[in-house]
Amino acid sequence: MHDSLADYDDNCVILSQLSFSQEWIGWLLYNAASLQICFCEGLDQMLRKLAINSTNLGCFAGLRLLKISYSHSTLKPTRGQCITSFDLVPNLEEIYFHSLSKLESISDFGDFLGLRFSRLRIIDIFSCPQLKHLFSVEDTGLVAPNLKVLKLKNLPNLETLCSHNESWQHLQQLELLNCDLLRKLPLTTQNEDSVKEVRGQLEWWNRLEWENEDMKQRLQNHFIAIDRFGQVIDKADSIL
Repeated sequence: MHDSLADYDDNCVILSQLSFSQEWIGWLLYNAASLQICFCEGLDQMLRKLAINSTNLGCFAGLRLLKISYSHSTLKPTRGQCITSFDLVPNLEEIYFHSLSKLESISDFGDFLGLRFSRLRIIDIFSCPQLKHLFSVEDTGLVAPNLKVLKLKNLPNLETLCSHNESWQHLQQLELLNCDLLRKLPLTTQNEDSVKEVRGQLEWWNRLEWENEDMKQRLQNHFIAIDRFGQVIDKADSIL
């Protein structure tokens, strides 16, 4: 067991093995460009405090990267909880959620902090067994319109990525591994030309549902088959 850690260096805040029921971190975030939270308890309480005090705190405009790993918090506000009326992290560009046992949707987390995800470029999610919808299918506005990289691994209950009318026109790279319930990708005639690479297991790729067969054939050239460990399979060893 490592000692609890609160490190602040080069605009990067790293918090490890803290209890947020006892700690207040709002003051650390004003000048932070990166926030990494690992093996910490009471994340829901911390988010609730940030939301409740948002009028006095203002936004954390410098924060660009957020990584949360190894937590049993839901990251989901309950009904009646205070939800901020403005985006507390308006310039967030990268999200990394790893091994969050109770996370059900990024939208839930966004509701806590009023996140619009307007500048989000990278989403990397790994081993979140309860994640069912990446973004809520009920979201009506544009969500993460500048998304470029989407990496999703070991998400056994993931069914959807976004609402059916969402169009990520800047999407360039997708990697999906062990997301067997996912049947549709956010690919349309509006964004297929921007896609440079799709990585996934061949069996999963062949089960995907497409807007039309022509699109699948066009994107086939950008598909890279990987095994269940994420290693690239030689094309000579597989027939696409």
